[in-house]
Amino acid sequence: MIEDFKISFSLNYQHPAFKLVAARAYHHGTMLIDTDLNRIGRYLTAGKRNLITKGVESVPSLVTNLREYSSTMNHYSFCDAIIEDFREHYRSHLNDTQPIYVDESVISKIPKIVEYREEFKSWDWTFGQTPEFTYEFEKSFAWGCMKAFFKSKNGIITAVTLTPSDMKYENLASVIEDSLEGNKYDSDGITRAITKSLVDAQLSNIGSGSVATLPTPSSTHELRQILADIKNWILESL
Repeated sequence: MIEDFKISFSLNYQHPAFKLVAARAYHHGTMLIDTDLNRIGRYLTAGKRNLITKGVESVPSLVTNLREYSSTMNHYSFCDAIIEDFREHYRSHLNDTQPIYVDESVISKIPKIVEYREEFKSWDWTFGQTPEFTYEFEKSFAWGCMKAFFKSKNGIITAVTLTPSDMKYENLASVIEDSLEGNKYDSDGITRAITKSLVDAQLSNIGSGSVATLPTPSSTHELRQILADIKNWILESL
């Protein structure tokens, strides 16, 4: 803190700044040295109505940059100041201990650090532990209006309800729901599910001997367009 302003914050809308895993404890934070403060509000705000999450919510606070109090402050001078303060605080325990500067050459020689680093870059770490949430949204298209209800946990879509304004699209909505459930709640998962919906819809129509069985589109082209509309809408809403 400087005066009444925070100079450190964490993006904890979906993930808290700490995490306990088995015998390991992780903590992260961010020092505001010369940050674009106008963007922080956008980073910390979901910006989506009707999104309800069980995650740890961020606590709003006034923030400022260290540069506002020192025109010479930068990453390196900040690190030097931290080292000196650490030395002063623990001087009775440090003796001649020197700081270790960690770079790529150091990391590559420590197998456990390499292992942890790869773990932190994985989908399972980044999204696979996302708290459960529900999200409702809707949109009007040239062919009608569609409402969506998504439920997700650990980055996986666990339930979907699509409600079209025109009943003739209910069967198609059901096909899309079945395809979405169990997929990852990300652009790749959504795209893969919608692609599967097209195949399932075409197979169902072929099997029934009628193109009008599912959404009653007049052609495969129209079916593709409707599914493209729905896919783009869901992706834009993520």
